[in-house]
Amino acid sequence: MKQLFTKSIIFIFIIIISLAIISRYVNDENNSSQLLKTGKVIDGNFEAVNHLGNKFTNESWKGKYKLIFFGFTSCPVICPSELTKISQIMDMLPENMAGKIMPVFITVDPERDNVEKLKDYIEMFHKDFTALTGSREQIDRLIKLFSVYAKKVEIKEMDTYMYDHSTFIYFLNDKDEILALYKMHEKSKDIAKDIETRISGN
Repeated sequence: MKQLFTKSIIFIFIIIISLAIISRYVNDENNSSQLLKTGKVIDGNFEAVNHLGNKFTNESWKGKYKLIFFGFTSCPVICPSELTKISQIMDMLPENMAGKIMPVFITVDPERDNVEKLKDYIEMFHKDFTALTGSREQIDRLIKLFSVYAKKVEIKEMDTYMYDHSTFIYFLNDKDEILALYKMHEKSKDIAKDIETRISGN
């Protein structure tokens, strides 16, 4: 009984922290969007490892539209919510259009998110998802390329940590140009409609 009570307290504590972080995201999203502008081309080289243990580079997604989200598997609220949103978007798009898009989840926590953990995690979402991890240096390279905010937050009471991180969904075209930065409050159906319009117009 005591163990169950302790676990409940820990869970509530994590949720409280998550809600505090969400509140900060809502307030700061407009300021954070100044880091990247639509029209910017992500033209740097990078190397990572996908959830199947295979090498993944900037050449691996060449010629594909991309929906990209940065997060971590231990994230209790925001990451599963946004990955579910991307999954819904993929299902809402016409099949021929969805086939042009690669949904990608990139961990900001490679120390904990190894290949095995990523594989188990990403299989809960859309079947076309690719998840990326790698060394700390490789992930920091991706974080820099996309101007992602990611800060480690120590939780001393639980001897663990979380990440305070950007929550945008990046939409890139097949030339690696940022077409849109979708925010947390935007609904999947509205994003799907916007994506369909943008792809149809190209």
